[in-house]
Amino acid sequence: MKHISAALAALALGVLIPGLARADQLGKKLNEEMPEVMKYLKSKGYKNVGVLRFEAQKGKNKPRFDNAPLNGSMATRLETLMVIHGGPKEADALGVIQDAGRAAAKQKVGSWHASAAQRKKLFEANYPLAWGKKQVKANAFLTGLVKITPDHKKATVEIVCFDAKQPSTNRLVRRFDVPADRNLIREFGYSYALLPAQRKVLSRSLKRQGAHVDKFVVDAVQQGEVKSDGEEEKPDDKKPDDKNDNPAQPTPSNVSGVVVKMVVDGKDQEIRSAATEGDGPRWQVESPPPGKPVAITLKNTTDKRMGVVLKLNGVSTIDQQTESSENCRKWVIPAGQTYTVKGFYVFSSDKGDDGPKNDEEGDDKKGQKQQGQKGQKQNGQKQNGQKGQKPAVKTTLLPFKVLVGAEAKTVKDELGDKFGLIEIDVFAEGEVQENNDTLVVSAKGLPPAKEKSSRGSYKALRTALLKNAKLKTTLVAKREVIVPDKQAIQPTGPINVVDFTGYAVGHLVVKVVPKEDKPSD
Repeated sequence: MKHISAALAALALGVLIPGLARADQLGKKLNEEMPEVMKYLKSKGYKNVGVLRFEAQKGKNKPRFDNAPLNGSMATRLETLMVIHGGPKEADALGVIQDAGRAAAKQKVGSWHASAAQRKKLFEANYPLAWGKKQVKANAFLTGLVKITPDHKKATVEIVCFDAKQPSTNRLVRRFDVPADRNLIREFGYSYALLPAQRKVLSRSLKRQGAHVDKFVVDAVQQGEVKSDGEEEKPDDKKPDDKNDNPAQPTPSNVSGVVVKMVVDGKDQEIRSAATEGDGPRWQVESPPPGKPVAITLKNTTDKRMGVVLKLNGVSTIDQQTESSENCRKWVIPAGQTYTVKGFYVFSSDKGDDGPKNDEEGDDKKGQKQQGQKGQKQNGQKQNGQKGQKPAVKTTLLPFKVLVGAEAKTVKDELGDKFGLIEIDVFAEGEVQENNDTLVVSAKGLPPAKEKSSRGSYKALRTALLKNAKLKTTLVAKREVIVPDKQAIQPTGPINVVDFTGYAVGHLVVKVVPKEDKPSD
């Protein structure tokens, strides 16, 4: 436990501030297409519409409804955008059903995508609207397919609709292509690490075009998916700590210079390769026993400080943010140090706001100095005359908690495809210059801390979604999971806030799986 205590002391020294807000290409395109989607739905006379999970197709693999975070996030995106594009008056707005898939599952609707009978049952169920307390019947549902090309450079999106009159017939609403970028790569569940040559190119200048970073990420995924020896790799033959012969494919022992470990009751929990090849996460960790303290350690093995976004179930461990990792606050880990993260650290404020302001209020101010410029150092050293030093903030800790059985199943229904996922994004320090037309965060719903209070009315929900998405109103069996333990809220020490801007250099996805029952002798 000595190692853990030392790491906690270091944790109080490092935190975060995101760089330029950046929209992913998929979110930007969906926002552009949404007026036509809304026009189609209203032309059919639909009053209440839900969105169900999408299929994802990775290269030449078969489409599946359960192989990527994108399966569920597409439903969240469309549901959010339907509210945003609904107009200022509720009387004119389309009724948007909240989380239609989960509501249907609670009413014993089975695999609607595989059974005509279950599809028909979708229209017999009652659903909550996204705001207020009203229950409605659905007139139609949206679903679809997102398929990425084998070279990972482009994705095709198909949005389809089926209604109560013809539940077995899918009608195409929109089809469009979108270039792959780092955000789409993450949503398909790929892990990647930028190659040394790529990082060398990016390190030559403080200002880099975001599109250049995206190209390198796509290239790294392509390299990582190809076996270096040209033969089928057997995961059981290689331990996670072994040296990786494919530098574009990260391992828990090296995510672009960061070592990731799960610590259960003071002992390391093995993160292992998946037992079978497939298009799901390559790395797995066995769910810890209930009641045991759980932490995740992040060790920076480089000679420079690194930024890390750590998410569980799609929610960041810092302030429970749900945005793209570029737009999340980051753990800023000094060279050679280890941080131990014991749960979700939620910012508190005496003014009742959401804690420290992020860079959306200051990033675009001319003359503002960003971390990485000359003369700016950390840990008590010179920092441009202390300009830009942020005050420490108070935080509340929601410890990680392991759920089992029926309780875990309920949470899985709520979390969808992010259930049981641990995601680590690593950022090297340096400014990335994005194009002005991409400085909008894609609409991915609301963070847990804001969602309940915003659903009281249509106006409140739409306002909150617009603000969170940074969009202008002028634009039209046995399951286990780790979750925040709200019954064990703990105060924690203040955390210092420092300026940090960086570009993505690595992404690792780990799936938490149930403990295997071993036969007795």
